[in-house]
Amino acid sequence: MCLTDDLVEADSLTPPSVDRAGCVQRCKRPARGIYERVLPKQGFLHFAVELGSLRLVALDTAVPNQGGGALCAERLAWLDATLAETPDTPTLVMMHHPPFLTGIAHMDRIGLEGREDFAAVMRRHAHVEAILCGHVHRPTSTQVGGRPAMICPSPAHQVALDLRPEGPSAFRLEPPGYMQHRWHDGQLVSHVAVLGEWAGQFPFFDPDGNLID
Repeated sequence: MCLTDDLVEADSLTPPSVDRAGCVQRCKRPARGIYERVLPKQGFLHFAVELGSLRLVALDTAVPNQGGGALCAERLAWLDATLAETPDTPTLVMMHHPPFLTGIAHMDRIGLEGREDFAAVMRRHAHVEAILCGHVHRPTSTQVGGRPAMICPSPAHQVALDLRPEGPSAFRLEPPGYMQHRWHDGQLVSHVAVLGEWAGQFPFFDPDGNLID
């Protein structure tokens, strides 16, 4: 489980879950749980862990007391060097702020600085399987530096899908959601799902094997 959004809590997480804390407004250093084992004692809250044949690299994009994020030269250098350590290991990069513009203007205004330099790092590391992000509260995907990049939906509200440049800052009470990533036989498959109680599940076929119309 990779948590990249504003609403994560660390205390209940145990391996093999990995939490990439996301709330940029608080920027508090976690003190318990898995953080003790993976986070540096000081500086940016980056880390890298290996889960079987897959490596997870978490990148700190937070700027204290701001909604937007940034990647300075120091952060990008850490990412570049960390990815270079294991060029033959499939890797997921996790970060709170997405390294691309979504077209949702009010969210792009509190987006990530340093996107172009991040994309340049991605182009140097073909073993990055995907870039996993939060922040925008709406499932969105594209490519950054030739690598798949995707934003997970929020387990709370979703940001309104309004692509007008003058679109207001607004949210909708759409179903809460999450992404489930499956790494199997060297392939990453990502599913978007919703939380809640829903009718079903219902069979496609009756006991005799006939399709139910």
